[in-house]
Amino acid sequence: MDGPWSGEAKYQALLAVAQAANSRRDLSSVLDAVATALEELVPVDLIGVVTHEAEAVRARAIYFRRAPRGSGESQDAYVRRFSEAYGATGDSWKHTPFLRDAMERDRRTLILNHVQTDPRVGGAGMTLAGAECVVMAPLTMGDQFIAAMVFGRSRPSPFSPDESAILEDVTGPVATAVANALAFEEIQKLRSQLEDENVALRDEIAARFAAARGRRDEAPRKRRSVTPV
Repeated sequence: MDGPWSGEAKYQALLAVAQAANSRRDLSSVLDAVATALEELVPVDLIGVVTHEAEAVRARAIYFRRAPRGSGESQDAYVRRFSEAYGATGDSWKHTPFLRDAMERDRRTLILNHVQTDPRVGGAGMTLAGAECVVMAPLTMGDQFIAAMVFGRSRPSPFSPDESAILEDVTGPVATAVANALAFEEIQKLRSQLEDENVALRDEIAARFAAARGRRDEAPRKRRSVTPV
């Protein structure tokens, strides 16, 4: 592609995204860096990363120009605040079948330049958040779908095919960051579960020991018989 997404500009933007993906502590901070890197090339107002669960789409990270993350606000709190403001239960929305199939089954990037009037995406989080134009791309590792990445504009400024190609280019390092974050989350969940099980086991052993000691204390002691002289 000729124009702004070539040569030095492309290298610098991808480098900034890759560095952020490797160094930022949470995914929402990675998305902040993505928005900054793209500002002169493909300006966007909204970036989101969502995972697909059995019955719902779950927000994992958000960048929203109109309502940025507060100072000291945790990623989880920010994602929940954003999600609940736009129709989610907690951090989850019901699946939109068209989007689910495009991401999970077809693994294809979507350019949706009339979101507010497109019946296929009615009720989706990006629609409720006021996005007018959206590019949505699957994040994959090998053959595995891990998440979807949403880029949105809150004004009627359509994404061109060239802009969509730019956004697809930046999803690679973000996919790695998402996969690492999800793996770390699973490790933390398993560690917490193991710690809870260890505490429960220690409590059970202590309770059994206390019960056994109580039974010993309550048992009648045999008196020694005294033989008369």
